[in-house]
Amino acid sequence: MLVIIYWSTIKGRWCGIKAALGVSASSCLQASLTAFGLSALLRTFPFLFTTIKCVGALYLVYTGLSIIKSARLPPTFTQNSDSRPFIQAFFTNALNPKAFLFFQALLPQFIDFNAGDTVTRQFIVLGYTASVLALLYYLVLVEIMVFLGKQRFAKRDTSPLIHWLTGLLLITLGIGLLFYAQQTNVSET
Repeated sequence: MLVIIYWSTIKGRWCGIKAALGVSASSCLQASLTAFGLSALLRTFPFLFTTIKCVGALYLVYTGLSIIKSARLPPTFTQNSDSRPFIQAFFTNALNPKAFLFFQALLPQFIDFNAGDTVTRQFIVLGYTASVLALLYYLVLVEIMVFLGKQRFAKRDTSPLIHWLTGLLLITLGIGLLFYAQQTNVSET
């Protein structure tokens, strides 16, 4: 959500929407991979789970540093064809291994396992439905952030502060996740 808030506040509605679509697209990917057994693989091989956590943590730190670095650059107009919000949001969410476990914990409660070969299809339909519902929430969040950005931040240029706060939060989350990844394994989550 932090990436969606950042893009919505700094660059506006279209970048916020692209970030929301990036998160939702990665959720659909995670739902599909869960349906095809990646969650079970992560539970079977805890080192894979830890590896994904570490890569995700390093990506959060990289994203945070990139955002802080961009605070020093003059504000630029982001064209509608700019794919950075989508890509950044996609990878930030896709490298979150807990989402795989979330889908694995939530979806089976609503699956009819006696349906035979449609179990995978049920996983995908339910996962995509959850992703679309989350997208609707994110789109509302984008509108709120665009409104707040216009109301609060139009009075003075607070974009460097937003860059620094967002970057530091992502770096802190990334470092925290690195320490957490070292102390836990998938069986404890």
